[in-house]
Amino acid sequence: MKQFMRGLTFLLVLIMIGLPIQVHAQNSQIGDQREAVLQLMLEEQADTKLSYDEANAILMGIENAVLEGKEVVTPDAHLSDAVKVKQLNHLSVALESRLIQYIEQFQGLESDVRLKQDQQNSYPYQVKTEKMKVPTLFSLEGANIPTAIKIDVDRKEVTFLDQATGKTYATYQVTIENHPYKTIRLFSHDGSAKRPILANTVVRLGKQIEGTKQAFQEAGPLYLFYNKFGSISLATPNYAGNVDRADQDTMLEYLEQE
Repeated sequence: MKQFMRGLTFLLVLIMIGLPIQVHAQNSQIGDQREAVLQLMLEEQADTKLSYDEANAILMGIENAVLEGKEVVTPDAHLSDAVKVKQLNHLSVALESRLIQYIEQFQGLESDVRLKQDQQNSYPYQVKTEKMKVPTLFSLEGANIPTAIKIDVDRKEVTFLDQATGKTYATYQVTIENHPYKTIRLFSHDGSAKRPILANTVVRLGKQIEGTKQAFQEAGPLYLFYNKFGSISLATPNYAGNVDRADQDTMLEYLEQE
């Protein structure tokens, strides 16, 4: 297991690599690349019996190292100690090489995106809210969460609902703004995996104008982004809160309804 964990550290870097030029493809590629490397590591280290969640936690650690600007590749083209777990005694040359390629791709593309934002004051991952349906309904099945969230961009309101009964939990005034892009980790809507996405469009809850007192406002902002299907997803805090400590900042994904 210890050997497996060190290998997993390298996986994380790949998540950040997929900063493609096109928003839909970009968020899709990041998730696809992350999952591919994660599966490769799990196969290579199968004898250690490390779980998917344990592997994913290691990946998150590497992501943080990359975002914090730590050296992840040495001048002689090896992974640095900053993204290694000391207990791992062996990592295949093929896997290390592949991870380094991901890291280099990410670093170059990330610099590109940041430069364009600085020069053009643009928001490459923004959602065109003026083109959203009014209202737009987002849904997600689950326990101890609102199963539907309605955003009315004209009235600047967000309503949290129970989709089955139509019950309204609470409605809030909101501000929807674009900010420099943020990397968000979330549980995919279909429950298949955890993945990172990039988002510019932030939805902040303001005054509650309807419903009983809820904790949605205190939980933090929501984010709009385009998913791999070309439709809009809504990332929210995990209102159920039933996760391990490593996933406390991992958000939920609600999908836009037709």
